[in-house]
Amino acid sequence: MNKNCFTTTLVPNVFTISVSIDGISVSRSNNKQFWPVQCRVDQLGHKSPFVLSIFYGESKPTDTAFLES
Repeated sequence: MNKNCFTTTLVPNVFTISVSIDGISVSRSNNKQFWPVQCRVDQLGHKSPFVLSIFYGESKPTDTAFLES
């Protein structure tokens, strides 16, 4: 039996992602803010992150506000 063939069929394909969230003020004259949720697939090397969603509001969102549609 080929040991390499046996072990490679049992190992699942796995990838990891990095998620970041940071607020951006729209202007200095009001409290409006954008909070983009960005994602990057770690195994793609130095590829730029992409936007998963954007929260828009007058204050910092709660932890669960990002999950609401």
